[in-house]
Amino acid sequence: MPTDTSGFSQFTAAQIAVALQSMAAWSDVANITFVRVSDAGSQYSNNATMLFGNYAEGQSGAAAFAYLPGGMPGATGTGSAAGDVWINSSLSYNANPVLYGYGTQTLLHEIGHAIGLSHPAAYNASAGVNITYDQHAIYFEDSRQYTVMSYFSETNTGAVFNNRYASAPLMDDIAAAQRLYGANTTTRTGDTVYGFNSNAGQPWFQAGTAASPLIFAVWDAGGVDTFDFSGYAMPQVIDLRQGAFSNVGGMVGNVSIAIGVTIENAIGGTGADTIRGNSADNTITGNGGADVIDGGLGTDTVVFSGPRAN
Repeated sequence: MPTDTSGFSQFTAAQIAVALQSMAAWSDVANITFVRVSDAGSQYSNNATMLFGNYAEGQSGAAAFAYLPGGMPGATGTGSAAGDVWINSSLSYNANPVLYGYGTQTLLHEIGHAIGLSHPAAYNASAGVNITYDQHAIYFEDSRQYTVMSYFSETNTGAVFNNRYASAPLMDDIAAAQRLYGANTTTRTGDTVYGFNSNAGQPWFQAGTAASPLIFAVWDAGGVDTFDFSGYAMPQVIDLRQGAFSNVGGMVGNVSIAIGVTIENAIGGTGADTIRGNSADNTITGNGGADVIDGGLGTDTVVFSGPRAN
């Protein structure tokens, strides 16, 4: 382990599960594959190109750190340290990471470094340094609305996640990872539903009850796809255009669509929703409430829930 840390421990089963989930999230969007390595008779190994471990002290109390892979500009570490991920397990959110928790985003963020992504600007956590959006961000989108690699709250760019954090790459992360590795063109090529009744296969795309939070950016490689937000009762803004954000389930700017993705259909909730289509042939279902629907371009179908006279 790095010489400026102490208190090494192996990842727990919970941490391993979230690490595998986080690597799968990066593989979903980019043409990168992770293969788990284990030594004979053990679930652990020291012989992988990307190693994970816990520390309890050091790094000026940082929550975690990672080294860029070898051959990348920046802090690649020395020797075998390149690409390794270190987590401060003395912090409860890191010891027990959960969906939409800060510990899960921390692990996702550090894996981002390990595959070659930097922070959006030239800042880094260090003792006695107060890093702020106003002083250190050099472009508007440097917030956790757009990228898990940012240090700054989504509220800086107008979003509201209600003290939750993304558990998968966001819009700018997808673009950056695809620039390095290319896009994964095999991800969800069938007809995929996101939200309620989801068949997308990842937990951050699934809503089970009216209280279920959603925070995600969609990368989808094909099929006729649907945003189903039918289980929510509050007013929502649902936007099917690529590069756009939607306000879903009581949050603001919490659902987005990556550049190059087409989502064809939308199902609103029982509140007064505003739904905007795209240039594809959309089917839009208002699903109750005093909705405002703009199909955009294309030959669109709007499904009404009440009598035609209404």
